[in-house]
Amino acid sequence: MKEGKSKMRCPEARKLISALVDGELEQMVRQDLERHIAVCPPCAHYRTEMMVLREKLSALPELESPPFLFSRIEARLQRATRVRPLLRFASIAALVIVILVAGFIGDMIGKYIFEFSRSSVSKEQMISEAIAPLSDAPAYSLSYIVFSGEEGTIYEK
Repeated sequence: MKEGKSKMRCPEARKLISALVDGELEQMVRQDLERHIAVCPPCAHYRTEMMVLREKLSALPELESPPFLFSRIEARLQRATRVRPLLRFASIAALVIVILVAGFIGDMIGKYIFEFSRSSVSKEQMISEAIAPLSDAPAYSLSYIVFSGEEGTIYEK
């Protein structure tokens, strides 16, 4: 751009040229842009291209929208807004089911642990009963370690 009276630069001018062609600029901005275009051949060429494009677009026939287009769009929007509450309800119901299943499983495990802790069978007997089926295993797999967390005892079979 050659510097003249306009302080506008080409990138700013290019953003405003479309609004100029459409007659949407305020007088002060329009005058500054016109001064820039008067001394800047690339921006003047761009304005000419935009004017030709605007003329070609205005020469196109105006299209008619299909009948009932807007009522169909409104109906789809209403259906979409009705589906959202159903999805919200379904996700809440699924969450409740997951919580109930987790609670049921936790309750079963808790009862098992409670009964295990109250049983009269000694830990050594339980461990030997637990590893008894392993004694029939091949010789290379007979080394199993069982930890008893309460006393810190390690049993090795």
